Amino acid sequence: MVKCLNLKTGTVHAIKIIKNKQEYTIQGLVEIKVLQKLLNDPERSEFEKQYLIKMEDHFVFKDFLCIVFELLS
Repeated sequence: MVKCLNLKTGTVHAIKIIKNKQEYTIQGLVEIKVLQKLLNDPERSEFEKQYLIKMEDHFVFKDFLCIVFELLS
């Protein structure tokens, strides 16, 4: 994980950089789908969601899959 400052909002995030290999990228995409499903599940209460790490965004940079998370202490 790498810490990164968002210049637009002034907040600091953690970025997980996935190795540039097909099997790692595929697993990273599965991780993204699972996190999106957990965080957007209408059956989960807000109380339950507060115990999940929040994925803020994801993107590809120079063929590396990057997942942006909230920064925990």
